[in-house]
Amino acid sequence: VRRKILRKLYLKPLLQTQLMNGVRQQFVDAFLASCKVEIFSPGEEIVERGSILSDLFLLVGGVAEVTNNGRDSYVDIEKGIVSADEAD
Repeated sequence: VRRKILRKLYLKPLLQTQLMNGVRQQFVDAFLASCKVEIFSPGEEIVERGSILSDLFLLVGGVAEVTNNGRDSYVDIEKGIVSADEAD
């Protein structure tokens, strides 16, 4: 049941990523089965600078702010818009 729900919700956006370009359906199903779905509130920090990560985060909706070396980038997942602003 869980796999069917994950496929219904996330298969289409997942298949549109470069990560899944050309892979077999079996791999995609196994990948989805191993995923953990998390929902983040607006303004919530997903990853803190300097953290050592062992997870892969795939954002399938919303807007994300990415800060790197004093530069802020904003990514609108649904619209495919990326904008970058220089920090003062």
